[in-house]
Amino acid sequence: MRTLLLIGPLLTALAVQVPSQPGPPLQILTCELAGPDAITLKVLLLNAGAAFPEDREFELTLTSADGKTQSHKAPVACASWAPDQAAVVRFDALNVGPAAGEVTVSGRLGDGPAQPLGSLVRGKNGQLHLRRTCALAAEEERRILVVAAAEGTDANRFVVKLAYLNCGEKLDTDYWAFLHFEPEATGSDLAATTEMHLYPSGKATDSSGWREDDVTVVTFGSYDIPPDLAKPLYLRAGMYDHDGDGHRLQLAGSGEDDRVLVGRFVRQDGEIVFERIVPETGGGR
Repeated sequence: MRTLLLIGPLLTALAVQVPSQPGPPLQILTCELAGPDAITLKVLLLNAGAAFPEDREFELTLTSADGKTQSHKAPVACASWAPDQAAVVRFDALNVGPAAGEVTVSGRLGDGPAQPLGSLVRGKNGQLHLRRTCALAAEEERRILVVAAAEGTDANRFVVKLAYLNCGEKLDTDYWAFLHFEPEATGSDLAATTEMHLYPSGKATDSSGWREDDVTVVTFGSYDIPPDLAKPLYLRAGMYDHDGDGHRLQLAGSGEDDRVLVGRFVRQDGEIVFERIVPETGGGR
């Protein structure tokens, strides 16, 4: 049996580059051991703003070192997706024989391009492990990506979660995570939002101990968003050296001020909603 779980704005969409124009949904592979030689694979799909005229199938392909492949398909109700919809496709436990060696995993939605998702390898103890493919561009010098989500706790009250994914950065400092609210997509006008009692926030992390592929979620709030919001309210995030000289860490997709535009609150049909923005990455500066 294969199941599709819609998770809306929950923060599980991590570690992938979003194109500047709507394109295929982003794919993140996760797994759970189901036995010595069996594994349950799940694929997180994050819509990058595209609209789908009809539902599609997601195809997961496993290729062993000797070239043998096995494919598995599951339906995806993407015709009803929101622009930032997140969904998880879960597959039944798959058997990976003890002599299979490294197994590469790829996936695609409908007739879209296949994307490499990772590989299954055995450790020294014989246990299966997942090596997830990082889709940050190779030329991207900044190897930490931050993605945001907001969870409503009341009509206009939200908790904001920032997820930091380490894609190969080695840090020797415990940086603090920070979150800023601003009324414009560009600029640094914090005064206007402090008048709304939406103050800059920061929290400590243990980033000096982060390993590659680690994900750290930092929760801020709750925040009361004005119910009569007349224009979008933007969120910027980043990391800074709280206990040192205060400098900001350059993250993937950050601007000249070393902050990343991660989302915005807007008023739609009389309600306050959160729209996720995943930064476009690629190249240093």
